[in-house]
Amino acid sequence: MPAKIAVVAGALLVIVLLVDGTRSVNVRLGDTGVLVEGTHAALDCLRDGTFSNCGHTAGTDVTTVGPFAIYQYLVAAPFVAMGWADGTTERALAWVSALAVAGMAVLALTVGRRLLGTRWAVVLILALVSGPMVLYGLIPFGEALATFVVLAFVLAAGMRRAGWILLTMFLATLTKETAAPFLLVLGIICARDNERDSWLPPLRIVWPMLAGAAAGVGVNLAFNQFRFGTVSNLTYNGPFTRVPGFSLKAKLALADWLAPNVGVLWFWTVVASVLAGVLVLGVVSVIRHPRDVRQWGPPVAVAAVTAAFTGLLASWWSTFGWIAWGPRLTLPLLPALVVAAVRAAPGPLDAALSWLVGNTVRAVVVAVVLVVLAAGQAGVVWNQAAIALPTVPSPSCPVLKAPAETTADYFYGCGIDAAWRLDPLSLWEAARGGPRTQQLAEALQAVTIAGLVAWLSADARRRRRGPPTSVSVGEPARNRRVSPTGTVPIS
Repeated sequence: MPAKIAVVAGALLVIVLLVDGTRSVNVRLGDTGVLVEGTHAALDCLRDGTFSNCGHTAGTDVTTVGPFAIYQYLVAAPFVAMGWADGTTERALAWVSALAVAGMAVLALTVGRRLLGTRWAVVLILALVSGPMVLYGLIPFGEALATFVVLAFVLAAGMRRAGWILLTMFLATLTKETAAPFLLVLGIICARDNERDSWLPPLRIVWPMLAGAAAGVGVNLAFNQFRFGTVSNLTYNGPFTRVPGFSLKAKLALADWLAPNVGVLWFWTVVASVLAGVLVLGVVSVIRHPRDVRQWGPPVAVAAVTAAFTGLLASWWSTFGWIAWGPRLTLPLLPALVVAAVRAAPGPLDAALSWLVGNTVRAVVVAVVLVVLAAGQAGVVWNQAAIALPTVPSPSCPVLKAPAETTADYFYGCGIDAAWRLDPLSLWEAARGGPRTQQLAEALQAVTIAGLVAWLSADARRRRRGPPTSVSVGEPARNRRVSPTGTVPIS
């Protein structure tokens, strides 16, 4: 029954978002307009036979094509090439994002369910419903599609499908020029079988990862040659783009996870909880079994990838991806990290999840926390003024300035101050007021979350009582057999 309630409420939430949310959401949010203009410039160069240095002015780090990852241009190009108006193209890109989020849900309930089990498929759905993808599934800039492709790759790696590994690794590498090393580590963690493999997955699984990554990196470098006249992304490698000193980097990294206006903990609480769990498990395993690298290696590797990715973002001048909703630049890798975490430590994480939701009181607390924090994720669709709140001047940052116009302490101080600012709080402001459709969406989101948590709680209690048995009428007790999977259907 809880699952049926969650499915009905979730379906109604999707309808409300697609019918009324698409009319209210700002499809030019972020850099979408710049992307479409850059796609026009790139296609003009191709028509003119210009295959290098397209739109780049000598001595600068700017090109009319723009600095974004190539996959966004590849998606926008067909719409622009067909002569669609810019506004129509932006709407089409928004629908691509919606399809990408739907694709993530399908992946979770099909491949994810086979790889991780039903309960973790439900956790992935819970993460989507309670997190930023509620908004990013309606806006066009590309985070949703990147997240879908990266999730598809780690699931393909876990299933050990060489052909799909090659394709999805190639596509995932196109979503970010620095993605390849992180993807390789996650792919190895997900593909590795602790019982059958010594240290690494077999070569037949590893080589498609390497080939896909190499091909993707080659395309990224070629695209930079096309728009900058060099294999380097001059805009993203400009002198102002690197955060100076360790102290500022540490503060930005901390804010990226914990600050209330941008932190993963507040915007993607489910994901943050799973990754915090695998971090604790890794540390405990190292302390208890320091010589058993096979036991603590995988969870520590997941934590290390998370830390390295966070450090990379903290070294970037626009760590949080503002103007954005929540921790925008972390989004594409986070669901994949959850899959890797479950693959790295399935038993301990299962036990932790069972403890968390197996007790009615704790399950209610979990549901209430997620419902309260998630309300802004649906509300911001109709109340997008909350997205700009981190950029509103404050007494400690009276004038917003570009990094080249002021000192590093002032520029990054403004960002850190906005990240931790409590008045007004972005999540709270996004959830407040709004039309009746916003309130309806928030209510449906709450029911969906509560239903999913209730199913997880019931599943934990069933598991505690033991796996189901299949007994025929008159069958002797000695012939009773336990289901080999031990899975519990959603009902």
